[in-house]
Amino acid sequence: MLCGALLLAVSGRAQSTVQVPVPERQGTVVWGELHAGLVVPVDKSSLCPAGERCIFGVGADIGGLIGAQWKHGIGLGLSYDMWFLDSDGVYEVATLQSIRGAFQFRLLPRRRSHPVFRFDGGLALLGNRFRVDALGGIGSGSVGVEIETKLRAVVDLLVGVHILGTETFVTKSDGVLRGAGSGVDVALLFQLGYAFVGHR
Repeated sequence: MLCGALLLAVSGRAQSTVQVPVPERQGTVVWGELHAGLVVPVDKSSLCPAGERCIFGVGADIGGLIGAQWKHGIGLGLSYDMWFLDSDGVYEVATLQSIRGAFQFRLLPRRRSHPVFRFDGGLALLGNRFRVDALGGIGSGSVGVEIETKLRAVVDLLVGVHILGTETFVTKSDGVLRGAGSGVDVALLFQLGYAFVGHR
């Protein structure tokens, strides 16, 4: 009986010291994001020729993104953005619409706040009040921090460099040829996003 009691005690102690590993989260994390930001052009020589009024001024960004994120922090998505830009009276308001594919990577994804890197590119449509005067392409690279909340939501704070290239075109109100030269303009975007996260 004494031996049996000792064996039971030893086996119980061994079981209490064995830790069952927590399984890694499987499946795909689906998220939809709404974002807004401040657009600050830093190189606008193509859309704003020297001595002419500029259609690529400081403005605001609003948009959304839907995508999927995997357990290792890699994500893919599709976004739509609208920039409202100061155009120095050439347009009533210059609008730049873009549809882009996005690649995102998070470091230390198990922490509540972690670094995030986002790269995207796609089609750009530039014109006056949602009309299209010029087609082009746009690409960006952004870095920031992602903060997870307790409400199955995520707050993103990002700073990005956006490179815009358009075809050559003439603005009708002043007859100026734009999009010539290098054909490339650059802007910084300071963006705040709020994402709703779910699992599939």
